Amino acid sequence: RQLEPLGSNWVVRTIAGLAGVAGSQDGTPSEARFYYPSGVAVDGSGTLYVADTQNHTIRRLAPSGTNWITTTVAGLAQVPGVAVGIGPDARFSGPAALAATSEGLIYVADTQNNVIRCGQPAPSWHIPSLHITPSPGGMVLSWPLTAQALQLERTADIAAPVWTPLTNGVTVSGG
Repeated sequence: RQLEPLGSNWVVRTIAGLAGVAGSQDGTPSEARFYYPSGVAVDGSGTLYVADTQNHTIRRLAPSGTNWITTTVAGLAQVPGVAVGIGPDARFSGPAALAATSEGLIYVADTQNNVIRCGQPAPSWHIPSLHITPSPGGMVLSWPLTAQALQLERTADIAAPVWTPLTNGVTVSGG
């Protein structure tokens, strides 16, 4: 919840989740669900990070207009463990507190593993939901429907890129 001063009073509003309803769904403020969120940190850009303790995940709340969009950035809901990894491959067990640095690092008190973990956003070229699989005569790229705005593009010069949609030889199936 967000508390904002209004004169000598405070205005309280829910920016993500539904009171009394546990879950692990990402999305808009009314869609997002948490299961014992316990730690919050804010980075230099105003993005919030939440330790979603009973989901064993780290969640990001990014401002989008007047809303906040929740995404899971590390861990897999309801799957505790201890593993270093990117996105859903990382594992936590009861993360409870967070701290953010101006360099973009996030420190996590991973309480049930008795460790302090450190992570950072993956490079901008990394799309955790994009899967690349070799196949005869090419490759298969797949991503969830929640990333349906994803568009394949190409450039001839990575140093001074001019991106154009890649349509030649692309077959779309399953939406």
